[in-house]
Amino acid sequence: MSRPKPDIIISKTMADGITWDIMSTDCQYRLLYKGQVCAIRKSTGWVSPGFKYLKSTYPNEGSAIAQVNRLNKKFDCNDFSYAVVT
Repeated sequence: MSRPKPDIIISKTMADGITWDIMSTDCQYRLLYKGQVCAIRKSTGWVSPGFKYLKSTYPNEGSAIAQVNRLNKKFDCNDFSYAVVT
């Protein structure tokens, strides 16, 4: 079974040849830690001090599930989950 065709709201091709599509979605999937909405960042270390913020909201369920599984494995817990935001 193939994926359904996305509902494109606006599309624009830039001068560098890259096309950007803005699509509508029915819902988003948000990461949770112990049932609370969370944000994720990691420190880049001593070479180039600063933070990198990781995604915590996903347009499709499969990506949210994969990230939850990675985080639970990385932190050796089962505290991460996701919720549907409509």
